Amino acid sequence: MRCAMRIISHSLLALFAVIVLSVPAAAQLSSTYTVPPNNLQVSPQDRSAQIQLQNELYTLNRLKKLAKVHFIVDTNDKLGFDNIEQSFDHDNVNRCKTLGFNKTGACGANERVSRYCPYDNSYYDQCCDLNFGYAKAECSYPNTISGNSCGGKFKCYCDRSIYPYTATSCPSPKIHNEDKCAEVTYSAGKATTSVYYSDCLCPSTWITCDSSIHQKGNGTACEYNGVTTYASCSCEAGYSLLCDEFGPQSPMDYCFLKGTKYYKTCKTEKDVCESLGYKYSKDEPCDADSVIASYCPRGSGNTYFSCKIDPDKYCKNRGYTQTSCGAYETESSSKCNVPGYGVQESYRKCNATCKSRLANAGYKEINEGLWYKGTTAAILKDLNISNDMLKNPLGSYYSNLRGEASFNKYDGYSECSSWNKPTLKFGTDSIVFDRDLDNLYLEINHGGNANEAHMSANGNHTWRDIYVTNTNGPQKMGFDDRQWIYFGRMRLHVNGPIYLKGSNTFSASGYYEIGNNSHGRDNTQKIATYFLELNDGGKLIMDGSTNYFRYVPILLWECGNTCTVELYNKATMNMPYNGVAIQGGAGSFNMNNSTADLFALRISGGGQAWQNLQISNSSTLNLNTWLRLYNGRLDLKSNSTVTTQDNTIEVCNKDKICLGSGATLRSGGGAYSVSGPAGYYATPGKGDCDNGVAGQDGYNGWYKKTYNEIVDRCGYYGG
Repeated sequence: MRCAMRIISHSLLALFAVIVLSVPAAAQLSSTYTVPPNNLQVSPQDRSAQIQLQNELYTLNRLKKLAKVHFIVDTNDKLGFDNIEQSFDHDNVNRCKTLGFNKTGACGANERVSRYCPYDNSYYDQCCDLNFGYAKAECSYPNTISGNSCGGKFKCYCDRSIYPYTATSCPSPKIHNEDKCAEVTYSAGKATTSVYYSDCLCPSTWITCDSSIHQKGNGTACEYNGVTTYASCSCEAGYSLLCDEFGPQSPMDYCFLKGTKYYKTCKTEKDVCESLGYKYSKDEPCDADSVIASYCPRGSGNTYFSCKIDPDKYCKNRGYTQTSCGAYETESSSKCNVPGYGVQESYRKCNATCKSRLANAGYKEINEGLWYKGTTAAILKDLNISNDMLKNPLGSYYSNLRGEASFNKYDGYSECSSWNKPTLKFGTDSIVFDRDLDNLYLEINHGGNANEAHMSANGNHTWRDIYVTNTNGPQKMGFDDRQWIYFGRMRLHVNGPIYLKGSNTFSASGYYEIGNNSHGRDNTQKIATYFLELNDGGKLIMDGSTNYFRYVPILLWECGNTCTVELYNKATMNMPYNGVAIQGGAGSFNMNNSTADLFALRISGGGQAWQNLQISNSSTLNLNTWLRLYNGRLDLKSNSTVTTQDNTIEVCNKDKICLGSGATLRSGGGAYSVSGPAGYYATPGKGDCDNGVAGQDGYNGWYKKTYNEIVDRCGYYGG
């Protein structure tokens, strides 16, 4: 049946062809034509698509050869339709394969059949991806036609080198532009439309910020074609001031934003007023010569002002006055010449004098050389003074005698001479020393008297920058030997504390030279007729002062209560011709951070336990002869040094020498020495003294250095 139908079909086709081709105008058929096969399957993407069949060319001559009237039932027809050679029962499968239609079965999910075989639509040439679905004319800009094709169809796609961005692929804060390309793609038979963009642009509302006028961008920057934009601009840090009141400090240094200039610093009222010449204020007032001239018209109106010279102030500030010169003042010939005002004739200058200074300070004149204020006397000239003159006009004794120089040094009275240390002359019965003495020469007139004379300093007094000497000493007088240091007959008793400050000298206009004594060691002593004697409670305290004892020795005489010579605070003591003697009692010689150079030091104390010689705190004691301890003890501590020029040191009657850490005892001018900690102990029960040599144990038990021995002798070790 199928074969019969195919024969009928082909017969009808041949008949149609004969009829058509018989038209004279159709001399030859050279074009193609499309025959929709009866089994054509339309692809899903294009319901109107047709299979285009390109058939062989047939000439009119050939068609004429085939043209014939033939009955279908005529089995004797030899034309070719009814014999086996001309049978319509062709091998269509092979014909399809010959024509290239080799595929059967279904295409993939995302594919379509390109062309079916016209002889058998079970066969087709190839499967094409659904994305190959466009004719060239169907693909227009901005899409791009593919270079390859399938089944005569092409891809129509977006060129990603031209349109590289998607709607979401622009880096923030950029956004895509409007130049876009839409691309339809098939995946698993499903169409998807993708849109691509040619560029990423900064938002059109964004703006550039000009750093030359101190703008800065807010938030994230957006850069395009070398131009950086921001969502908004603001001023750099510090540019926030409008300076409406007084204007900016730097008019060209501003941030310009939205039509407004912002500045870092504004001028102040002070700036404006000073520029107008009003540079003074309550914090910077007019100088002492000036008064307010006018106020600044800007700002508060009374804060800043200008000044002008006030002639009255100008003259007075330079020592001129319109009144008469005061007492003891002298009038100067100079005139007060005020800048801008000229000479002020009504003003005069009065020159102060030492006396006017004293008068202004409340001192009153007794005579040309003596003034007083309460119980203080000012001495301006040399005076022969009696005890009666030591009373003020009110009948009170002066507690303080001050030479003119002291007012220059310590009160700042420059008109008083810094060199004028007046001399007070008085006899041996005077009470001059029993008060404070300041910048004076003190001359004791012995009157040639060979008898013993006494003067006293009983109170708590300060002697500063004084020079003490004596005149008219006796031609001949006896001298007392106290521990082989010689003393004259005129005693200056110190019965209370005397503080020596500044620079002080105790000397004599003449002296006696003493020869060798029985010990043969004192041949260089030179002795004045007076000396300082410390009695009960007497203290000679050298407080950071410089003190020179020339021919004048010091005796601590059987002190029932403590009496001392003390040096501290870097004081110095110089006694080259004689020395210090302690004769019994509780007398002591103490040094702290000071220096002393003495002829000799002789001690006869009240007992071995009494520490009557204490040298401490980096002090230095140099003795031009030798040191003698009798009923005494030397404590040498804290890096201090004692040096004797004599080889031996005399230690008697169980006396002790205790050396602390770093302390050094030296004899023979330093030829022999020993350093602490060490303890020395005189031979017990021996009548004569041990003449020991520092650093040598030539005498049994002279020094010990072990801990227990030192503690046993000294009560401490190395302290």
